[in-house]
Amino acid sequence: MKPETNSELVITPRVQLLSDIEIIVTNVVKNLISQQNKDVKLYSIHQASKILRRTPRTIKNLIAQGILKATPDGKISEYELNKFMGNE
Repeated sequence: MKPETNSELVITPRVQLLSDIEIIVTNVVKNLISQQNKDVKLYSIHQASKILRRTPRTIKNLIAQGILKATPDGKISEYELNKFMGNE
């Protein structure tokens, strides 16, 4: 015997449904962005020069040439360093 199920059909107005979906998607995107920002490790030019075993002047030149990407305040992400070293 099958157990009895008491299921009701809930009808939601289209505008309300779209609004709910928009809120859910917005919250998911915000959470993903915040998690991604937590995972990003930034290094100063001096720290990057030690990791890459180059002088800070060379690091600045690499940034100026566009080989390394840096934030406006001169920080370099771990991803960029790994990409430059050929690890990614």
